[in-house]
Amino acid sequence: MKKLLPEISSSAFRALILGYLQRCGSPIPMDKDIAMKAGAMAVQALSDGMFNGVATITRTEAGIEPTLLPLGQVLKRDASGHVIRRSLDLRFYDAERYQMSPAGAGYFRPLFGDLPRSERSLDDRLIEIGEIG
Repeated sequence: MKKLLPEISSSAFRALILGYLQRCGSPIPMDKDIAMKAGAMAVQALSDGMFNGVATITRTEAGIEPTLLPLGQVLKRDASGHVIRRSLDLRFYDAERYQMSPAGAGYFRPLFGDLPRSERSLDDRLIEIGEIG
């Protein structure tokens, strides 16, 4: 894109590997497909003259899809125009068990769907590790 649009500074472009951002896990073929669709959507938006847009990954009733949103809808700014950083609510993480808390599961389930289930609980795995030593 930089070669096609030399008047735009290089800081305006950023490449990301979306697998870990979408699902917090190792990338799978679906991640590549969605990432390619989101990238194509972003390039098409630039080609159509839309600047300050963001190709996001959104869970809809139809599944996980790329969606194009205006930057102003994605970023929140303070009175001086600086971007307000988003932070994760600490109630969403169970630090003692190194996993998402029930509050986190309740918040993220509508966004990402049901969580993958392990065949064994964390307690079962901890017992096995303890028996080794």
